[in-house]
Amino acid sequence: MNYERKECLLNVENVSLKYDKLILRDVNLKIHNLSRADLINQGQIVSLIGRSGIGKTQLFKILAGLNKPTSGTVKIGIDQHPVQAGEMGIVPQNYILFNHRTIYQNLAIALTQSGQKLTEKQAKDIIEKHADDFQIKEHLKKYPAQVSGGQRQRVSILQQVLAGNNFILFDEPFSGLDVLVIDLVIDLLVKVSQLHDHNTLVIVSHDIENA
Repeated sequence: MNYERKECLLNVENVSLKYDKLILRDVNLKIHNLSRADLINQGQIVSLIGRSGIGKTQLFKILAGLNKPTSGTVKIGIDQHPVQAGEMGIVPQNYILFNHRTIYQNLAIALTQSGQKLTEKQAKDIIEKHADDFQIKEHLKKYPAQVSGGQRQRVSILQQVLAGNNFILFDEPFSGLDVLVIDLVIDLLVKVSQLHDHNTLVIVSHDIENA
């Protein structure tokens, strides 16, 4: 398979973080738009691997624009502008959902963030189609506390897809999931990456095998 490496989509240059002690030092990475002639949409999935306590969560927050590094820069997009909070979709370990709203309502809120002007029926059709693909359609009327951890994770991933985020960060996406659910999540991540040519998924994990 021949891939063409095109424009840079994410550029991390000399990122360091220091509090009372040095947490991160001189982190550098580049993610390019990879293209393959036989695929219309070929997104990117990149894994950042490190043992527990090495600073992965801090790097996750810096990449998402939630924290500023002590030195260095994080630039995203074709125009390579400095990342701002909210520009990257994030799927943290605790799956941030509105517990007082149903799964459907959580997804509907995410869809409004995409900026699309949709009728109520159009929004419903989009949510139900994606929920079916993610195998959570039967749970749309339930509340987050009524579904499993793996199902909440799928809702959290689908939120970012519906919000239209090309960049999505995952913090330990395989942690605490059984083998069958991990296989499903891996398949979903591949599908998400292939929804758009610029879709870029960054997995921060200690799990070398699955990542």
